Amino acid sequence: MDMSKAEQAAEDLIQEAIRGVSPEPRLESFGGGVKSCQEPSDGGSEDRVTLTRNYWLKGIPRDDAKNVVRKVFENWKEAGHAVDAAPEYERRVVAANLRSKPDDFRMQVAMGLGGQLSVGVTSPCFWDKKPVSESLGQPAPGPRPSCEIGRKP
Repeated sequence: MDMSKAEQAAEDLIQEAIRGVSPEPRLESFGGGVKSCQEPSDGGSEDRVTLTRNYWLKGIPRDDAKNVVRKVFENWKEAGHAVDAAPEYERRVVAANLRSKPDDFRMQVAMGLGGQLSVGVTSPCFWDKKPVSESLGQPAPGPRPSCEIGRKP
């Protein structure tokens, strides 16, 4: 995997997550970016990087927030991804953590105390074509036009 493939896979997982969410959310990028692969779980080199994409799901009424978490969780689960932590819907803060199969991206959907919703995807460690020092700290890209439901690049 290289940077281009990691970016595409992350965006594909985000689109898979929000498929069928109603009302259609507007994605607003926050956090994320490229970071050094610290303490890789695969025992490989720390000279690799990871890519993270995080988005707020905007335009969802607070009363619908738990249903959106449920829909995103079900979308990912139905796609065959591994569940690390299922959401506990009776809690005030609801989150689910999954890993994509077969490529092992970490995925999260969460609802905060105020009903704010987010989805995030982090790649496994990979070698970038650029030297690590040039990749590190790159900001997360802004939302692309394809980040709205139903729109493809």
